Amino acid sequence: MGATSPERRTSHAMLAAVSRMCRSPAGTFALIFLLAFVIRAALLVSWADSRRHFYRLGSGIEDRVALSLVQTGRFADPYLIPSGPTAHPPPLWPGVLALIYYVFGMTPTAGYVRGLVAVGSYSTLFAMLPWFGRRLGLGTRSGVLAGVAGALIPRQGMDEIIGWGVTAHAAMALGLLTVAFLHRWTKGRRSAGGSLLLGMGCGAAFHVSPPLLLVVLGNLIFEVWWTRDRRRWYLATWVVVGAIVACAPWTWRNYAAFHEFLFIRGNLGLELRIANQPGADADGDVTFARKGTARHPSENLEEARLVRDLGEAEYMRRARNEAVGWMRAHPAEFLRLTLMRVVHFWCGPLRLPWLAALITTVTVLAFLSLRRLLPALPAPGRAALLIPLATFPLVYYFVSYLPHYPAPLAWLLLLLAAHEVQSWIFRGNGDRIWPPITRSRSSARSQTATSGAPKDSSHNTPSSSDRKGRSSMPAAEVTAKDRERFDRARARGEARAQDPSAIVEARYDAARDAIDLGFRSGGVMTIPRQVVPGLDGVPPSALETISISPAGDALSWPSLDVDVYVPGLVERAFGTRLFARATGQRGGLRRSKAKAAAARANGAKGWRPRKRVTA
Repeated sequence: MGATSPERRTSHAMLAAVSRMCRSPAGTFALIFLLAFVIRAALLVSWADSRRHFYRLGSGIEDRVALSLVQTGRFADPYLIPSGPTAHPPPLWPGVLALIYYVFGMTPTAGYVRGLVAVGSYSTLFAMLPWFGRRLGLGTRSGVLAGVAGALIPRQGMDEIIGWGVTAHAAMALGLLTVAFLHRWTKGRRSAGGSLLLGMGCGAAFHVSPPLLLVVLGNLIFEVWWTRDRRRWYLATWVVVGAIVACAPWTWRNYAAFHEFLFIRGNLGLELRIANQPGADADGDVTFARKGTARHPSENLEEARLVRDLGEAEYMRRARNEAVGWMRAHPAEFLRLTLMRVVHFWCGPLRLPWLAALITTVTVLAFLSLRRLLPALPAPGRAALLIPLATFPLVYYFVSYLPHYPAPLAWLLLLLAAHEVQSWIFRGNGDRIWPPITRSRSSARSQTATSGAPKDSSHNTPSSSDRKGRSSMPAAEVTAKDRERFDRARARGEARAQDPSAIVEARYDAARDAIDLGFRSGGVMTIPRQVVPGLDGVPPSALETISISPAGDALSWPSLDVDVYVPGLVERAFGTRLFARATGQRGGLRRSKAKAAAARANGAKGWRPRKRVTA
């Protein structure tokens, strides 16, 4: 009687727990949300108890603008002294703070509400990671692991607790836009109205984080390049129109205040000068701590007076020109600072080695996961992952690093890192690819009836074992020939997984009561639910979790004990005649040594004998 190792039993228990969490999307969301919320709410109460005036609006730019909104109704005065209208911060978060303090006053209640808004925002972000993982093709289980890790570890520190929820809002906006564009590319149901609504959603996201503009432009460029729809330019134009419509009110406000057009916010010139000047450091906190380099009007009284006297727009213009002049005069130093800012963005603040080590580990795991994933994904799936990673950080390579700058991308890196970790877990449990396909005898019979495959499916039947995981069969020694057979089988499986007809995405569409299949070639197919055996009378909530076999030729609903062979399902849905014709054409195009030898033999005989016509 062989016994499994404690490590194997632990990994089996972890996988079973994650699988149970993944069966109900609503339950998964609620569990991760509550875990994150309880941890951060407890930290908020502990922090507030040790600070008497924790609820007062602080000295930050958003706090000062919120205070101006409450007292005067003007979006103004973000610096040390009153300086007039401002376009320094995006409008969303100061507006939320102003609403909280307008309703509750300058009271502890307002402070707790502000903190709970931030706590709830981050908790919602982590609870959405399983959904993001499923939509982006990384799997629900990767999202569960990432969501639990994010819930347990407040990576942004006190910003997740005391009321800096804008980074969570930017992260959710990025995730929703990424999922929306991927759905637009893969489903093929695009219209002018849908494009207009998507553009308006993009414009709303710009009010949270203006650098999302680069992500949207990257998505539109890919869409115009990749799609073969004759209306692609027309539909992309409607997305742009929707974004313009959504941004028009705030753009008009900026024009009325500064007599020039500004895209959402106008602080880029100041940020460039802070990051590119004598004595600047790649880390913004280090730059502000150095004497003579904190030339920010929220920290320096002389600079605040200049803003008041010149006006914010002219002040930002002069700061931008000063920064550009310094870059041209010191190209080597500018290049060094830029490279260090890139390192800080992806690896974290180097002055805090433990935090930098944690962030670097997540980044390395994420890029290892990309290396594994990209060859197996169709072009839209690759674009959905790569475009945000490539475009969103571009602005931040030219300004000083601050910890909240990479935060909108942190969820994607965490999700990719979780995908890499779960692939290691499965490598230690039989070298399987996630998700596993668990088959029972009833499901094997269902698959055989659907596909017409041979009934001998003993290789898919689990070996008998007791409830503690110990096999009742004696352990057999693995020989060199066995290892060679295993290697050949793995090679065949990998080659089969790269077949253009392999399934890479499967989801249930409740509106149409159908299963949408996405193939590696980029094609899509819709199968009515009634065609799939074993799904009659099943509630829609139980159909959302679909597993795909490693070879991409079978679907599984583990919670329902239903497994279906895809070629047999296609034959059942579209009829045997069409399926046989396609199969015959594919067989006729196949080349082999035996077929070539037969052709040569026929050629030596004068090719095929002519048919005799009898009277």
